This record gives sequence, C-alpha cells and structure tokens, in this order.
Amino acid sequence: MIKSYVIPFTNTQGVLTHGAVSVQPATPPAPLAVQGDTDVLVSLMSFDNVKLEQVRIPLPTEVIAEHSSELGMTGSIEQLSSFDQNLLVPYHTSGSYIVVNDTVGQELVRIDVSHLGANCGDSICQSLETVVSCQQDCAALSAGAGTLQGGAGASSIVIGTAIGTILLLVVIFTIYRRRLRFH
Repeated sequence: MIKSYVIPFTNTQGVLTHGAVSVQPATPPAPLAVQGDTDVLVSLMSFDNVKLEQVRIPLPTEVIAEHSSELGMTGSIEQLSSFDQNLLVPYHTSGSYIVVNDTVGQELVRIDVSHLGANCGDSICQSLETVVSCQQDCAALSAGAGTLQGGAGASSIVIGTAIGTILLLVVIFTIYRRRLRFH
C-alpha cells in the first residue's frame, strides 16, 4: 500500500471544511473516466509550485425535485449533499500544499502540508529531515540556531531544561540550609 495524504473533508449546509491532514498507508481512488458536476479537482503542489499530483474526486449529491407552476414544468436539480469523508491524495516528500478546486476552477480550499514533507535548504528541519538527510537544516539544531518544524527551536528546549535544573538546585540548597539552622 502506498502513502497518501488523508484529509478529513466535510460539507455542512454548503460550508466546506477540512480537518488536520495526516500521512497514512492508503491507496487513493482510481482516476474517474467521466467528470461530474460536483467533482472536486485536488492538486498537490511542490515547494517550487510545480503540480505533483492531480486527482478528481466525486462528492455525494442529492437530487431535488423542482416544480414551476407558472410554466407547468417539473424538473430536478442536483446539488452537493452534506457529507463527512476523507480525501486521499498520493503522498510526495516534496509536497508543500494541496489545492481543492471545483469543476469550473474556483479554489475552494488551500491546505498547507509542508510540515509533512522535506524541503532541504530552507533552514527549517521538517519532520522527515534528519542531520543525515539534510545537514544544512538539521545540523543547525545541535548548535541551537535552527527551527524544528511544528515545534520550538532546540535552543528553547535547552533553556527550559536549564531553568528546571536551576530551580531544583535552589530547592535542594534551601532544604540543606534549613537543616543546618535547626541542628
């Protein structure tokens, strides 16, 4: 099974929203042969704005019967129904963001996925980068001069540890002095 971006996607009363994106072993759907009116076109873009993947995904619809008494005609309209489903897009380590467009090309949602990729040379040590795979981004962390994507820099971790150690020493020293005073 290949890796895919898994995007929780919801339509509630015409409002499209998405949840937190994850990367999981999942096979994206096969390409659709026929385009529907409510399909969305999902594109994965690279850090250099190159289209890496593009998939068309059908969204659930409902048919609403329509009647016009003035013209004596009846018909139906197909519209997007409420749904809660996962969109699956093939994963790439160089993926930066995902764009979801409707069938006429209007952008519905733009989702940042750069924290799930690897972009060596941007001075940010992403979750897939290591000192071995991207020394120029991640080696700086050992010197306290970089930023770990999705969290604090290594220097703030060192500072927190130092403050905790100092507080512990102050408590131990205070207890020791009190014992000396009472003996």
